[in-house]
Amino acid sequence: MLPRTIDGIVFALIIIPVSIAALDTLDIAAISQLATAMLRIILDAIPHVIAAGMVLAVAYVIAKFASRLLTQFLATAGFDRTTRRSASSVTRKTASSARPHRRHRRSCPRRQSAPAPFSQS
Repeated sequence: MLPRTIDGIVFALIIIPVSIAALDTLDIAAISQLATAMLRIILDAIPHVIAAGMVLAVAYVIAKFASRLLTQFLATAGFDRTTRRSASSVTRKTASSARPHRRHRRSCPRRQSAPAPFSQS
């Protein structure tokens, strides 16, 4: 992926100035001025894009380092065992309070089914 990105940047750094020069030699104002202005804007933006990519790369490395450091610190401090213990006690309490209470069934006489209205013999 990195070689492809570098390839695209080098290509843009070569083709944009050459395109500007070619359009200037045509000396067609309607095309030359607009296209040259657009290409100059793109050429001016390339250093900003590269700088933004470098900032993102540095931020990624720092974030990975901080994440590993924090993970190791919490594991050493026993934070994972503490959370497991507290989670299991909360689960036990929740499970015991969530059980429905058994109610005694009232003794109701059972209904007898009514005979079919049209019985065929």
